[in-house]
Amino acid sequence: MTAESRITALASLENDHFDVVVVGGGVSGAWISLHCSSLGFKTAIVERGDFAGETSSASSKLLHGGIRYLQQLQFGKVRESTMERAAYLFAAPHLSSPIPFIVPTYRDLKRSKFLLRCGITAYQLLGLGQNTIAPIKHQYDTRIMHLSAAELDAICDISHLDHTGAIAFPEFHMHDSERTVWAIIDSARALGATAVNYLTATEILVNENTSYGIQIRDNESGKQFPVKGKLVINAAGPWVDSLNLAPRKASGGDEVKPLIHNYAAGAHVITRQITSEHAIAISTKQKSVAAIDRGGRHIFIIPWRGYSLIGTSYRETDDPDSTGNVSTEDLYQLLEAVNDTLPATQLTANDIVSAYVGLYPLRTETQLKATYQGTGEYKILDHSVEDGIDGLITSLGAKFTTGRILAEKTTRLAEAKLNANRMPSSTSLKIRLASAAYDDLKTFTRQQIDVLANRLTTAQIKHLITLYGSHISEFIEYIDDQPDAIELVKPVLNGQPDILGQVAWAIDRELAIHLDDVLLRRTSLGLLGITPVAMSKVAELMAKRLGWKADQYKVEIEQAVSRGNNIRKTAEAFYRED
Repeated sequence: MTAESRITALASLENDHFDVVVVGGGVSGAWISLHCSSLGFKTAIVERGDFAGETSSASSKLLHGGIRYLQQLQFGKVRESTMERAAYLFAAPHLSSPIPFIVPTYRDLKRSKFLLRCGITAYQLLGLGQNTIAPIKHQYDTRIMHLSAAELDAICDISHLDHTGAIAFPEFHMHDSERTVWAIIDSARALGATAVNYLTATEILVNENTSYGIQIRDNESGKQFPVKGKLVINAAGPWVDSLNLAPRKASGGDEVKPLIHNYAAGAHVITRQITSEHAIAISTKQKSVAAIDRGGRHIFIIPWRGYSLIGTSYRETDDPDSTGNVSTEDLYQLLEAVNDTLPATQLTANDIVSAYVGLYPLRTETQLKATYQGTGEYKILDHSVEDGIDGLITSLGAKFTTGRILAEKTTRLAEAKLNANRMPSSTSLKIRLASAAYDDLKTFTRQQIDVLANRLTTAQIKHLITLYGSHISEFIEYIDDQPDAIELVKPVLNGQPDILGQVAWAIDRELAIHLDDVLLRRTSLGLLGITPVAMSKVAELMAKRLGWKADQYKVEIEQAVSRGNNIRKTAEAFYRED
């Protein structure tokens, strides 16, 4: 798509009549738009900010098999999560890779190697059949490793805790959760879906107890207009109620009951690298609701792009719009646990590279203080049944990994409503993404290295494949067609494989219109300690291609710099308090 694609898409939203209008461009909305498009429905998806700009970006980037649900005895959720992880690996193998997760064991029974082995055995049994979806065992090393105390200490020294070793099992880590969401949305666009960011749905339009679309405000121009559709699917995540609870005076209908009763903020911190090849789960002093307690809520230390990604903290909040900045409480929960468990590490304020915060929407009416209450339970609401308003479905997600199955179930309901006189489709909605047009990822990677070795480093080629998959050839052809092609193959940030061509591509092909769209959601550069010089290179390229005036350029830079300054000040304040 070209740089004018947002203008074209806006015209389509204003003038066309859709079968399905999806509100929310996170992982749930992305999958819904793809599934609906794959069934031939004319689909639109709108997002009030940038795609994957909220909860879907603020995760540990894990496609986990649900082993944490064993502690809550939610065996069905374990099974579902395991199979859904396989569905992601089938959809686009290039978007994630396996990483061994280490769970230390101790002498007491509840944290013993025996009990953990029992849990791992149950985990494996509940995951039987994954290879019918994706050939996981044939493509990846999925062995369970039993580490002695000495072997564990060689990886990360926790000898002061008098442990008995560890068990390591494979999980899958996305290279970027934001890129995963974009790949899903882009696949929907390839099937004809209209997708536009920075559009706020201000109202669900209702006439005679039937929804016929949504009212939109373009956050860039201020223009307001209706988007008409036979069916509206509210997939706005923590903000579903803010749209559903708007009074429908025209129809005389009552306000619907809220789906979300409480919220909690969860932060991640990116630090200098602590472990290079293994992720490790460590216990904290924070509580969690679990039938089998291993000694408090766990956090993860995950190697990512030359750094460590540490998460997740947990603190209660009443306002879903108040969680933008990391707090000293977030840092306390994460860094105290790291420094206590790995005393040789002793992270300082200078080790904090970046941080981000997201939301847990909680459906429990009784919120426990400082106690994790996330259940992983999603919810689909048919408003014709719930409150007599036809043409409206609410689809509230819970975890990134189960976003696809939530979307499949939502789409089946949408299909039944839109095709009342036709038998529903019996075909599976498990989909191969448009960027996964290769037979075998390893073979495809070797081929691309052979073709591009005289132009890019092996690290750059592999990185571009994780971003674009089979679209890497189109990406290279795009760069070759640009008048500034020589500049576009230059690195953006020393020590990272990203090139300036990714910025131009994000503008022309991926609907990026703001600096943060590129720094945080089309690349990860904004989380990797980007320097002022590198940031200016990105902003100057965007300004040139998007026609920014001087005042907009200044605002874009100031916003990005301010985010980094806030994180640094919070880290410094935390260590002063400590």
